[in-house]
Amino acid sequence: MKKILYSLFAIAFVLPLAVNAATFSFSPNSGSFAPKSTFSVVVYVNPNVGEEITTAKLSALFSVSGLEVVSFAQADGWIPLVAPGSDLKDNVAGKLIKTGGFPARVKESKQFGTITLRTKSVGTATLNTAGDSMLLDSSNTNKYVSSAGVNFTIVVPVSAPTPTGEGAVLGEETPVVQEPTTASQPIAAQSLLAAVGSIVTLGTDSVIVGLLVAVIILALAGYAIYPMIQRARRKNLGKLR
Repeated sequence: MKKILYSLFAIAFVLPLAVNAATFSFSPNSGSFAPKSTFSVVVYVNPNVGEEITTAKLSALFSVSGLEVVSFAQADGWIPLVAPGSDLKDNVAGKLIKTGGFPARVKESKQFGTITLRTKSVGTATLNTAGDSMLLDSSNTNKYVSSAGVNFTIVVPVSAPTPTGEGAVLGEETPVVQEPTTASQPIAAQSLLAAVGSIVTLGTDSVIVGLLVAVIILALAGYAIYPMIQRARRKNLGKLR
């Protein structure tokens, strides 16, 4: 008798899980995204074996600090229901409700819709199904059971160093090679010497002509100085006498 009672208790605990086993699922179920970027999450309805889902109500909760809902697109074959309590997009409270009917009945995993999300600040964000979600069969029995949520990471991407030239990387200092410098003569002195040389060579820039002119100048100078030297000698001789 005790064995029969234990068996009945075990069946009582397991039966709800077997009867209500339809779930929602998300794809992707994780990912890393940059702040202020948009991405899409596909929602699926997954009935249990032998179940036929005719109506689905997705009630999703998301982190308002990291995510906001941009839009929701119903998948083909679903008829959207927009009655009060069946359709909601609240980016302040962080809740999204979308409801749709599927006349052909969902007998296996089928796409329900696509949520487009935009990221906010850096951190971790979640997207989960709420307890008021529903997956109704043809007899309006709710087959929904708690479904696994998804986690997303919002991070600032690290950019690779940008090359600025051959073998150079932005942020690195390029060594400066100092070239040897030579002392330059004053430009004025060079110009003066060039002018004198041009005069001495009579504009020919010939060394021979320059030497001849120099000899002539020295001869003329000697001829002019010689009488002065003679007068000075005679004067000195007169004083000695």
